[in-house]
Amino acid sequence: MMCMGLDRIDRVLLSYPLILSGAAVVALIGFAVLSSLTSSAASFSLTELVWWSPSHRQVGWFIAFILLGNIAHNFFSFWALVRVPELRKWAAEYRWGRLGIWQVLVLFFGLSLLMSMALPPQFSFLRPQAADLSLPVILIVAIFVTLNAHHNMSQLKGIGFVLSFRDGQQRGMDASREPAIESLHRREIWMYRILTVEASVFLTLYIAKIWTPGRDYFVIRTIILIAIYAWVTQAILKLPASLKAWRLLYSVRLVPRLIVGFHPLATLLMSSFHSLDAALVYYRMAKQSQSGKTLKREFIFVYLTFSALAAALVYSEPLVTETGVRQLLHAGFIAALLSHYFFEGIQFRMRNPITRRHVAPLLHPPTSPRLGSS
Repeated sequence: MMCMGLDRIDRVLLSYPLILSGAAVVALIGFAVLSSLTSSAASFSLTELVWWSPSHRQVGWFIAFILLGNIAHNFFSFWALVRVPELRKWAAEYRWGRLGIWQVLVLFFGLSLLMSMALPPQFSFLRPQAADLSLPVILIVAIFVTLNAHHNMSQLKGIGFVLSFRDGQQRGMDASREPAIESLHRREIWMYRILTVEASVFLTLYIAKIWTPGRDYFVIRTIILIAIYAWVTQAILKLPASLKAWRLLYSVRLVPRLIVGFHPLATLLMSSFHSLDAALVYYRMAKQSQSGKTLKREFIFVYLTFSALAAALVYSEPLVTETGVRQLLHAGFIAALLSHYFFEGIQFRMRNPITRRHVAPLLHPPTSPRLGSS
């Protein structure tokens, strides 16, 4: 049974990872069959399922990073800050230390320019592991890899917590005090911490060319992840009936992590899930805003525009040879990442009363109790 607090956006959020994964597997098998039919041997080969040709990789990369918004979604937080009235009010009141939101943004742009000057001319954000990196650049890469891993896990955790809260309120319960839900959240926090550390260390060492793991590492990693997932699933199975079904469905977006290192499809699915989750959250915020009708239409246009700009950035970077222009491109990309990580890191932290007042109402359907209302 689905929980009563779910609306159409929630149902899309819960169901699309399963649909997208199924479509990707069907497409992958289709590629293998087509390749077999057009080859001289004309026989189906299972090796086609675990290895993509460069052209297949390019198509998959374009779908995940351009069409499904993995690059474009980094700009959503800035768009929402400028266009959503409730977030403008939040930004006007919120203080990070002694700095306001816009002062922090200016600081990030200056910091991004300094970082871009430290990058070697041949460095590319598309293939960072292809360049020989100095120690300062390795440190920069480590910072961004860690921020990215923490950001991805925080989004997964945060969406799950919000849905748990909403279901509890629908049943007239405080979800944060129900033993079964509390136990699940504790286990999830530990799971996300482990995933964050593993991703940060692995990607930093790989990009810096310090360590290239072999197949044995990924086999052991998958076995450990299966054990961790089973531990978390055990807690899900103890949840109230209204929560259990969609919580299991929500966990589908973690499955691709089991095949990291075995097939590039894992990275493409994880990237797509992250960007589409973010897009649905921001679409809800636009819909729930007092300017909802205008912002809903604008959001679609913004999504398409940012995707087109992402494509232009991605495919023009290799063509730019002038060092100064490349530094400006890199500075813009770094600034987008820094501001995206920063804004989402504080924008959804509901312990802050200013955030609860302005942001929480944007995260729930109009018929659902508001986060922090109790």
